[in-house]
Amino acid sequence: MPTPPNIEMTPELAYEALFQAVGDGLRGGPDSVVEAWRASRAEGLSVATVDGRAVLQAWPDRATDFLPVYEELLGVALDPSLSVEDRQAALAVLYTQAIDAVLGSIVLQLQMIDPLFVVVGMPYEQSVTTEIGVRAFSDWDPLDPAASGPAFDLPGRTVSLVPNYSTDFIVYAWLNTPGPLTSTDQRSLNLAADQLNSMLPAWVDFRVFKSAGFILDLDLLDVTMFGDGVLP
Repeated sequence: MPTPPNIEMTPELAYEALFQAVGDGLRGGPDSVVEAWRASRAEGLSVATVDGRAVLQAWPDRATDFLPVYEELLGVALDPSLSVEDRQAALAVLYTQAIDAVLGSIVLQLQMIDPLFVVVGMPYEQSVTTEIGVRAFSDWDPLDPAASGPAFDLPGRTVSLVPNYSTDFIVYAWLNTPGPLTSTDQRSLNLAADQLNSMLPAWVDFRVFKSAGFILDLDLLDVTMFGDGVLP
């Protein structure tokens, strides 16, 4: 993409053009929010007009200075030893991918890592929807005669750490390979965790494991399972 030619464009010129382009009914006073917004647009337009490099930062496959911004946005940390071109290509794929979190697609992606991956479901009668014996929020007025008491028995806590928690929003990915955990198995587990982290919505958690020794069930420590290769 060629760099646009240098054009004389200042924020003041851009602002005047934007200001004159709308009717009186859409203009505000000198110190109004509307005109502050218009001035901000003018700053951006002036930079984009005179600096082609700034324009290129709008696309991950062309960006240079903004590569760390795209990494933060996409939640990845690329190898800093990679060339700018390789980082651009990797970020462009992540930025434009269509995320599909339906069960069939999840299984397909996991089995591309290792054909022995299986997504297992927890039986409905064993699912957990709240923390046992507690409520999400404390009473508005704890001294009210109708108050139910504190939300937690632990001192200093008035709200739940995980409101609306439910194990129905956890994907369990089982690497069903024989024998003890190997370095190859661990690599597959790590890749599966990265894949699930990129596919699942923010409110869905996951557990990736080779074998599950036991789950704590009703204990308050029940935040994960114990076994070989459990991630995260």
